Amino acid sequence: MTNQIKPLSYAYSQEVLNLASNKLAQKETNDCVVKAIATATETTYDQAHDFAKNYLMRKDRDGTHLDTFVPNICKEEMTIGRKKVAFDKLSKKRITNRYKVKGEIFDRQKTVKSFIKDNQKGTFIVTVAGHALTIKDGMIIDNAGEEYRMTRKVKGALQVNVTGSTEATQLTLF
Repeated sequence: MTNQIKPLSYAYSQEVLNLASNKLAQKETNDCVVKAIATATETTYDQAHDFAKNYLMRKDRDGTHLDTFVPNICKEEMTIGRKKVAFDKLSKKRITNRYKVKGEIFDRQKTVKSFIKDNQKGTFIVTVAGHALTIKDGMIIDNAGEEYRMTRKVKGALQVNVTGSTEATQLTLF
């Protein structure tokens, strides 16, 4: 067995979202994008599931290729549950490292570990080969068993900004 380094800060999406009692989540498979949206926006699994179905054309128990739908959700502020959210696609420069070898310059995809190192603050939905996860202020929020896979190459990333709430604020005078 190889020496695997566990990240300093890791949370299981199943625990963060309290999915043990969620009937919809129990029936689902291939729902990493739904979990990433829910944990990044601090909404419920059901609200993120509805968002993925409506805006990412996700079918039940079928995966979603988030990168395909990035132009659709980065155009304007979106509503997920009762939260207003803006998604911003990170540029190629933010998800690659530049190396100079023998006078030649190369760009290589960052690993999850190097992405975290360069993005300590903020909330991101990160895509790697066939999977999506959340990185929030340097903490990975992902499925159990994924915590030792820090060398996966980042394929794309969205910065997530919760800009407000659609809930009316109730004032109490006395």
